[in-house]
Amino acid sequence: GVVVAERGTSELKRLGGLVTTHPVLSGLFLFSSLSLAGIPILSGFWAKLVLVKAGLEAGAFGIVAVSLVVSILTIFSMIKIWTNAFWGSPPEDAPEPSANWRQLGPIFGLAAITLAVSLGAPAVYKLAMRTGNDLLTPSIYIDAVLPPNLEAKLDEAEAKLTDDDGPAEDSDASSDQPQELMP
Repeated sequence: GVVVAERGTSELKRLGGLVTTHPVLSGLFLFSSLSLAGIPILSGFWAKLVLVKAGLEAGAFGIVAVSLVVSILTIFSMIKIWTNAFWGSPPEDAPEPSANWRQLGPIFGLAAITLAVSLGAPAVYKLAMRTGNDLLTPSIYIDAVLPPNLEAKLDEAEAKLTDDDGPAEDSDASSDQPQELMP
């Protein structure tokens, strides 16, 4: 959006030179694209690492191969965008830079979130693995929340209800016939 607002086009061949005219925008794009491509320690890397690890553990080698190929294609795509839009010299008819902080603020915000996810990913991963394990082992939750003698109390209450309110047998009604409702 900012590039189109600045240059009036999204055609890569007509952009060029943004690194010299818009260095802040260029740095934000580079950071975001490296994360998207899955470069280590950035957030995209952690997502791909978890996917590849789970795929290898599950024996889903096709998913692993596809995710790695997509990563390589993403890197090539980002290199093409960087080379055509940011590198090189600006076109002769390029307008003067006018990007302001209102335009760049959201991009900074997203880059900050990407950085936070990148730095916090190992801790979040450990928490997610522990949570997943706890969800797959309900006894952990049950033991933590319910008192230890609750099951015995429930059995006792059920036995008492069965003894006191035993099912009433209707000798006239046949179990094979549906009961008619009386008005």
